[in-house]
Amino acid sequence: MDTLKEKTRILIVEDEAIIAMDLSQRLEIFGYAVTGIAASGDQALRLCYDTRPDLVMMDIVIRGDKDGIETAALIRGRHDIPVVYLTAYSDLSTLQRARETLPYGYLVKPFRPDDARATIEVALVKHRMERQLRQNERWFAKTLHCVSDGVVATNEHGALRLLNSVARQLLGV
Repeated sequence: MDTLKEKTRILIVEDEAIIAMDLSQRLEIFGYAVTGIAASGDQALRLCYDTRPDLVMMDIVIRGDKDGIETAALIRGRHDIPVVYLTAYSDLSTLQRARETLPYGYLVKPFRPDDARATIEVALVKHRMERQLRQNERWFAKTLHCVSDGVVATNEHGALRLLNSVARQLLGV
């Protein structure tokens, strides 16, 4: 795994240069490729577009008019890249705001390097599984649409969960 292409690519969004450089060095020691370091939300968005990282390590308090939470929401919406928060803030209101962006992890500074590595690996596996699930759901929906028989599915309580187009037509729904 000597080339950038073969390694997991991580973007760091951290406005404190010393912390960003330290994190970058630690990630590279772990075998990850750092695609860039951003100090603001706008810079992070540009780097996501330009470098297509596999994961973003995001501080919450960053430079610019967007904080890390707003930036993470945009990254997730535009690029489907998992975000792990890396912050000194763990108060309830910050956690609630961060939770709304569906992060893949939340590390409170200072953290142990092994904790960061474990969080990154879990985030990457979770993201791969969610992506595969979405692909399977699309395949299943297309398959049901093409079936010439009516298909009706219920949950364990008998409540309707699914009707394909043929079943809808047969039932007049």
